[in-house]
Amino acid sequence: MSTIPPLVNNENEVASFRQLAENIDLNFEHKQIIAVTSSQKGEGKSTIAANLAFTYAKEGFQTLLIDANLTSPMQDTIFDLQNYKGVSTYLEEESPLLQRFTLPSGYIRTLDLLTSGPHLAKAQNYRQNLEQLLEEAKKYYRRIIIDTSALDVSDLSLEFIQESELTLFIARKKYSEQKEVQRAFKKLKRCDIPIAIVENEFKS
Repeated sequence: MSTIPPLVNNENEVASFRQLAENIDLNFEHKQIIAVTSSQKGEGKSTIAANLAFTYAKEGFQTLLIDANLTSPMQDTIFDLQNYKGVSTYLEEESPLLQRFTLPSGYIRTLDLLTSGPHLAKAQNYRQNLEQLLEEAKKYYRRIIIDTSALDVSDLSLEFIQESELTLFIARKKYSEQKEVQRAFKKLKRCDIPIAIVENEFKS
C-alpha cells in the first residue's frame, strides 16, 4: 500500500513528494485548501495532485482529493473509481451533503476522493454550492487538494482557485510554453491567492 500505480513507484519519487509536502507546510503554514493547476494540458498536474494527497494521507492527515477538472477528469481513472457522482452532481443539487458524494480511495483509510462526476449542466446555484462544498470539507479534512482544469481549458478552474488558500502551479520541464505560462499567471493574479511554482521533472 506504499505506492499507487501508475504514480509514485520508487523511493526517489516518494521522497520527492514527501519533500514537496514538507516545503508547503514550512513555507505556507496552515494552508488547508490547496489547488493544483497548470497553464495547459500535459503538465502532469493530476499526477502531482494525486501523489500529494496520498503523501499527506500517509502522514496521518485526513485528506480529501477533489477532481475539479470537469473537462478532462483523471482521478477516477488513477484510483480506479466509478464517476457517476461527484463535483458536478454536488453543484447541481439544491441541498447537497458532502458525505453522500465522497468515495474512499481504496488504498489508505485517511484519503477520500470527490471525483468530477458526469457533465455539469448549468446549475443556477453552483457558486453557492461550491462555497458550501469547501466549507463542509474543512470540517472533516485537514488537507484538501483540488485538481483543477488547465487554465487554457476552463475558467471554472478560477472559481475553485479563488476559494483555495494556496495554488500550486505545475510547469513541466522542456514542455511548458512561455506564452501560455504568462497568460496563466495573469489569470491567477486576479485571484489574489499565494502561488508556489512546482517544476515537474517526472515522466508523464
